[in-house]
Amino acid sequence: MPSPSSSAATVTLSTFSPPAATVLLVLAQLTVHGVIPHVSASLALGTATTLARNVYLLAWAATDLEIQLNSVERLQIYHEGIPREDQKGPWVDEQERENELENWPENNTIDIKNAYLKYKTRKTPALDNVTLDVGQGQKVGLVGRTGSGKSSLLSAIARLVDINDGSITIGNINTAKIPPRRLRRDVITLPQESLIFKGTLRENLDPYSCRTDGEIWDALEATRMSSVLRAKYGTEALAQNISSDGADLSAGQRQLICAARVLLERPSVLLVDEASANVDFTSDDALQRAWQALPASTTMITIAHRASSLAWMDRVLVMDGGKLVEDGKPRDLLAGPDGSSYYRAAIEKDGSKAVEAALQVAVTWDAKKQGTST
Repeated sequence: MPSPSSSAATVTLSTFSPPAATVLLVLAQLTVHGVIPHVSASLALGTATTLARNVYLLAWAATDLEIQLNSVERLQIYHEGIPREDQKGPWVDEQERENELENWPENNTIDIKNAYLKYKTRKTPALDNVTLDVGQGQKVGLVGRTGSGKSSLLSAIARLVDINDGSITIGNINTAKIPPRRLRRDVITLPQESLIFKGTLRENLDPYSCRTDGEIWDALEATRMSSVLRAKYGTEALAQNISSDGADLSAGQRQLICAARVLLERPSVLLVDEASANVDFTSDDALQRAWQALPASTTMITIAHRASSLAWMDRVLVMDGGKLVEDGKPRDLLAGPDGSSYYRAAIEKDGSKAVEAALQVAVTWDAKKQGTST
């Protein structure tokens, strides 16, 4: 909406030109015939013009107030119309709940049994009786077309949505019993859009001031951002103020800072929802290296924008129509002939060299894992 100062003259001439013209003609006639003096005519004309502008300002303010009240109304709907999450769980006694969850999760396994989820706005289910076991410390990639159910699966694990049927268990406790705030303290989700807060770089990385400067720089080193930030802001980079949208950082740099924040959280379970969708190949490679630096006990499920970037993982899952249609080691899924697996077909879109490169990565990482296990 244009400001009143910039539009007042235009609106006065356009909206109020007929009344103004009428007043002008009447005043001219009265002045010519000597009914009123010239000074009175000038005063009357000035008053009419000012009145017209004030009427416009009043209308502008009323319209702006109505727009602002719409925002208040929406906030009221969110506050009163949307059910609040149950933060207590099924326990009647709070101490009993604390005792049972004190050491949770004892292990970082994920066990999904016949999970069924259907949104009210969709005719088909987002998750159609999905069954999946993910062992502690496994790094699992998730592939599938848009609408196949990938994001819904991650949302269900983090209880951003509640499944209609079936069960999801983490660390031997059904997530439906765990208060969401407690669940999300150990199950961290990294969304596609990077979230940067207004404040210093340190506040963005460690909002609760739990980590030392050395630990923060180690996390930035793992995400390949240490040298970038030192070159950009100097040795006092952690004290550098960052705008709320991170305008002075690229999309890839913002996401890598978010990845460093995740590393500092040391999650039991990490869910990554296409974090590399808006970044270049260099930033995507840095993200994968950051995930490779995760503790061995951290269980991770990640949706990748580029299927080839999952070749280093323990398993790759393929979803289609809300169902799991493929599950295996990247090396096994890539080793077959063209079109032999959904995962291979997804990489084949980038050419045969992309498949060969991904297979080489898978073979190399398999050898590393076997060497570590022995």
